[in-house]
Amino acid sequence: MVAEDIFTIAIYLSSEEQERLYCMLGEKLNKIKISKKKKKPLLTDEEAIEYLYRTQFCRVK
Repeated sequence: MVAEDIFTIAIYLSSEEQERLYCMLGEKLNKIKISKKKKKPLLTDEEAIEYLYRTQFCRVK
């Protein structure tokens, strides 16, 4: 099942039932921990220094 399907159904609930649904979801979501992956940096410090050295200081004339 896809979240978009549930959202479409939830829109047509009465306001009381929507509140009840949000309360039930809130209780369940508080128990679930979503892990976030750390993104790898695009450039390390050493790579950035090497790039600057090659492009700015080592120009062949």
